[in-house]
Amino acid sequence: MHIDLRATPGWRFDDVEVRADERRVLRGGIAQPLGWRAFDLLRLLIERRGQVVIKDEPMLWVWPSLVVEENNLTVQISALRKAIGANAIRTVPGRGYQLAVDAVAIGPMEPSAVEELAGNLPGQATRLLGRNEELAAVLSLLADARMVTLTGVGGIGKTRLGPQAASAFGSTAFRSPSSWPQPAFVR
Repeated sequence: MHIDLRATPGWRFDDVEVRADERRVLRGGIAQPLGWRAFDLLRLLIERRGQVVIKDEPMLWVWPSLVVEENNLTVQISALRKAIGANAIRTVPGRGYQLAVDAVAIGPMEPSAVEELAGNLPGQATRLLGRNEELAAVLSLLADARMVTLTGVGGIGKTRLGPQAASAFGSTAFRSPSSWPQPAFVR
C-alpha cells in the first residue's frame, strides 16, 4: 500500500492535528515528540480507521524486512498514546489495535506560527541573556564547521544556546526532516 502525502496532508480528531506532509503531530497546537516509527504506525491506524489492525500488519508496515519483537510495537503504541491521548487507541485483546477516534482528513495547512517566525527551527519564547560571548563563539564555529557539539555540565544553558545560535546563523542553513523526500510505503 502506498499513501500519497500530497492527497492527504493531514487529519484532525479531538484536539490533535496530524500533519502527514510534515510528519508532525500537534496536540492543542503544541508539537508532540514522536519518532518515525510511531508516526508510521499512527498513519497506518488512521488509514485503517474503523478496522482492527492485526498485530502482524504494523510489524510489516513499520519494520519491513526486519525481524523485531512484539514489545517494539508495544513501545510505539505507548509513545502514540502519550502523544495523542490514552483513549485514542484501543487494544483489541488477542488481535491488535484500533484507532478509537474519528479522524477527519483535512486539506492543505497553513504553516504553524513557529514556522512563520523561524523557518524550520523551534521558536524561542524568551531572549537569551548574558551569553553574547558564547553565542559569538558558536557562530564562529558554525561558519567553519558543518557540525558543532556543545558540551558541559548540566544546567549551564546548552539547550538554550544551541537553538539561539542556529536561529542567528540562519534558519535557511538547516533542513527540516519534513522537507526530506518521503519514503514509499509498500505492503
